[in-house]
Amino acid sequence: MQVAPTLWLEFHGTEVSVAEQARTVQIIASEHGGTDFSWATKAEDRRKLWRARHDVVYADKALREGAQLWATDVCVPISRLAECITETQKDLAGSFLPAPIVGHVGDGNFHVGFVLNPNDPKEMAEAERLNQQLVHRALSLGGTCTGEHGIGCGKIDFLLAEHGEAVSVMRAIKTALDPDNLMNPGKILRVQSPSAVTVSETIQASNLGELEALARELLPQMTYDYYAGGANDETTLRENRAAYERITLLPRMLVGVNATDMTTTVLGEHVSMPILIAPVALEGLAHPEGEIATVKAAGAAQTLMTLATLSTSSIEDAMGVASGPIWFQLYVFKDRDISAALVKRAEVAGCKAIVLTVDVPMLGKRERGMRTRLMLPEHLSVKNLWPAGLQGVPKGVTDSGLDPYLASLFDSALTWKDLEWLAGMTKLPILVKGILRSDDALRAIKYGASGLIVSNHGGRQLDTTPATISVLPEIVDAVAGAVEVYVDGGIRRGTDVLKAVAYGARAVLVGRPILWGLAVGGEAGVKFVLEMLRQEFSLAMALSGCPGLASVTRDLVRAL
Repeated sequence: MQVAPTLWLEFHGTEVSVAEQARTVQIIASEHGGTDFSWATKAEDRRKLWRARHDVVYADKALREGAQLWATDVCVPISRLAECITETQKDLAGSFLPAPIVGHVGDGNFHVGFVLNPNDPKEMAEAERLNQQLVHRALSLGGTCTGEHGIGCGKIDFLLAEHGEAVSVMRAIKTALDPDNLMNPGKILRVQSPSAVTVSETIQASNLGELEALARELLPQMTYDYYAGGANDETTLRENRAAYERITLLPRMLVGVNATDMTTTVLGEHVSMPILIAPVALEGLAHPEGEIATVKAAGAAQTLMTLATLSTSSIEDAMGVASGPIWFQLYVFKDRDISAALVKRAEVAGCKAIVLTVDVPMLGKRERGMRTRLMLPEHLSVKNLWPAGLQGVPKGVTDSGLDPYLASLFDSALTWKDLEWLAGMTKLPILVKGILRSDDALRAIKYGASGLIVSNHGGRQLDTTPATISVLPEIVDAVAGAVEVYVDGGIRRGTDVLKAVAYGARAVLVGRPILWGLAVGGEAGVKFVLEMLRQEFSLAMALSGCPGLASVTRDLVRAL
């Protein structure tokens, strides 16, 4: 879909009348072929937002008195425009910002804008978060981000290169209206380009640590703390990462690695690399598309995603867009019928395995989450639990927060016999997630497990448990190839993947980095994470003298 560039003007600190502004703009722009002019003004305080119908917008008295305009413009297919507007209005309804503008400009153009107090960081951060959501949604609906602006967003070099004629028009308008150059030029001139700007192209991160920093800037503090936090003093959370850093690599030289092959299988399913996506709850808090975006990104990367019981997308919706294998993560509820129904739905939908989480008989003491008491916004719910009527939190327990309520529904009396029960009710293979001891690994196999995931729940359950990579070798040795062994926790680099595979992991599962990618760029952001890990792992293999996974062996690693 092609649309003409749109000129937007924002006037600060000028005494030129609105009528004079309008007349000048129309005359000059018409000389350059501009059409379809409109403007809007408001003389109330800064919380009365400007509106526009078409091409030219004049900010009001509030802007001239020092408020800050922040807006995002997107272009979506006409057939998806109503959906984009409706969903965006839902996002805005849950925000503390007053009466944000939701404008339909025409031909798929759509914008959201705020007039804000530039000295209020909460307002500025909230506006940026909401505008990022709009960009993510537009891209997911097949549209483009056609422009963003706010403090420090002037990109005159880009404009000159891509839209020199439009810049000339705007400069002529500014000169006519402001001959003494009293207005702020950084907030006067901007062109809205119809060219696509994908989120993946705009992610400025060299590694997953930098990506997390970007996500932290975008996410509400409550959401970031929910995702990033661990149990108690977060000793295990830190150790998961630190343990990888204490492992050194011993590369082989002169091997002749012209290319690397990292393809493998996981429980018989072909994947392009031994890097899988771990189950993560409530991905809809990070991005409007939530798990749907993650499933699509996993398919594009030809790898596997694990869908969580506590997802904001249903099994059926996620499987409806899947182009690669999906495992389903399961909690055993006190009401076993709920768990049985979830397993049946996963089977019918086409999931390839059940991942039974066994390390949450009770919820760990997650102090960051306790302080913020996360609650789902009204437009989100735990959709997999709709049939059981448990998708939300009853009014009487809202003060406890979402996690404690949901955890109270899980069976704290779970035993190995329950694994046997589960294995007996499904034809799908079962992986047991939460194993940290070799004797538990052997018991899991005895009672029906087809695979093991060495995991400490991302450091969110029992604090001071060992880092998963530190116990992986002994568990791999104990099972002696009877089942495939996987590991999660602390993986942030391609060298981490190399170390885990060298210690015997069939593949690694990555959790939090997926959320950071989701928050920053939706589906494109998750692809960014997977591709970064793929490239880093390929480079680590090559530098270690490993042309294929078979050559990634334990003699490559040494623990300090």
